Amino acid sequence: MTVTATPTQLGPKWLRYARVLVGKNGNGDVSPTVGLSIESVQPDGYSPGLRIKFEVVKTIYHTPNSALITIYNLAQEHEQAIDKEYNDLILIAGYMGQERVVFRGNIRFTHFYGDGLDRYAEINAGDGDKDFRNAIVNFTLAAGHNDEDTIDNLLTSFQATTKGHVHGKHLSRARIRGRTYSGKAADVLRTIERENDGHWSIQDGLLQLVPVDSTKPEEAIVVSSDTGLLGPPEVNDKGITIRTMLEPRFVPGGKLWLQNNEVRQKHLKASMTGQQHKLTGPRVPVRLDPDGVYKVFAHKLTGDTRDSEWVSELRCVGLDQPIPSKKGMPISSTPDGDLL
Repeated sequence: MTVTATPTQLGPKWLRYARVLVGKNGNGDVSPTVGLSIESVQPDGYSPGLRIKFEVVKTIYHTPNSALITIYNLAQEHEQAIDKEYNDLILIAGYMGQERVVFRGNIRFTHFYGDGLDRYAEINAGDGDKDFRNAIVNFTLAAGHNDEDTIDNLLTSFQATTKGHVHGKHLSRARIRGRTYSGKAADVLRTIERENDGHWSIQDGLLQLVPVDSTKPEEAIVVSSDTGLLGPPEVNDKGITIRTMLEPRFVPGGKLWLQNNEVRQKHLKASMTGQQHKLTGPRVPVRLDPDGVYKVFAHKLTGDTRDSEWVSELRCVGLDQPIPSKKGMPISSTPDGDLL
């Protein structure tokens, strides 16, 4: 497999930036003209705005990605609007000039409270959460249809999710009989992912399907001490854990190019000392890709615009290594509780 890579853009990584956009249509259409914009930096680019803290967890599994966002000392009328009016949310974060969308999803619930002189607005959101839980399909396709036809028809039942990178081993294989699809859209997608040996998920409002032994087509992002690597990567039976400075460009199903020297040294040391790792499934030795190219299956982004935490934590495997799951199987709808 030929893999190209592009270095993480180096730039003035000294000013953190976060912005929360909320909207009310329920269809993912969020912009300042139809909602509310909350920023950690004033329009002049330097003066402080509101303090924003967040924890976002994104995985390759179909369980919706989640975000917990805390905004400090939000105006009371804005608290009430978020609580009563708004349904959709976009979180943008990064370093000034390099910020990107970190999360897009539906507001699940909110919590507002005070502590001393501060007030806190907590927002819990899920990526494609309403579509995942509520979308129902009921249609019939004639003989000769394929899984891609099924997905295209299924997407019409989604309110806020559109088609992204969808690729499978048998997506274009024609079915010899017609078929009626009825029930939850998520259940139909589970069947398609099993038959195509892949993982489906919703990533920032886009439906994606990625084969277990492949990745999304974007170039690999180089990870090294020069591009924000924080400490040596950790190797265990689930794969490799990598911590970097906050980098929204890492996505589940994507790939990164890791310089392997530190990984090999840590792996060798663990083997020599007889270190054992706690497992929830069968022992599968981790594969160290000779080219240093790994598939991202989970990404946790933690940030606080006025504290030291501004980190991406990645869980990765070699490209031909099974993705860890709760029962140790290559494909699973429920990730381990200790993945992140």
